[in-house]
Amino acid sequence: MEDKIEVSVELIKEVHEVASEEIKDILEGEFPDLFKFKLEVGKWYKRAHSLMVWNGGEYTYGFFDGEYGDYWNLNNGFNLEPATEEEVGDALKAEAYKRRYGIGTCLSGHGANNISSDYFTFVGCFNTLYGLVRYNGLSRSVPIFKDGKWTEIIDTKKTMTISEIEEELGYSIKIVK
Repeated sequence: MEDKIEVSVELIKEVHEVASEEIKDILEGEFPDLFKFKLEVGKWYKRAHSLMVWNGGEYTYGFFDGEYGDYWNLNNGFNLEPATEEEVGDALKAEAYKRRYGIGTCLSGHGANNISSDYFTFVGCFNTLYGLVRYNGLSRSVPIFKDGKWTEIIDTKKTMTISEIEEELGYSIKIVK
């Protein structure tokens, strides 16, 4: 007569996490459905040092060790878990600041409008980071980042008089050579 023991799924997964490679292989062989992890296209995933979106291809975009790139290889494997919208938004906002998307930055494709605020919003269901620009006296949101692509920054030089500079700075200046 064979004895049977009931073991919870949680216990098997906990043992798997701390087990040797040999024991992991045995557990994965005995309970294959338990260890299948299906990635969804368009969703962000994280693991140690990585935050990336699965796009269904060999290479994808995201962050590795805090560096953004669009050439990362995200294999369907263990230790991946879905990233929260907050985690993705925070990483994209930090990257936007790093890339110098800030007040006054002129954006391509949006009527050459300048960013009017340092406030960015990430909307996960659209995989888009939005920034605010002024257009005809009104603020509107425009994409700064969408589906792995950053909006091009137009390098513009502003022509200003000394009094305009002083007004923008809020104090008097003296030009020296």
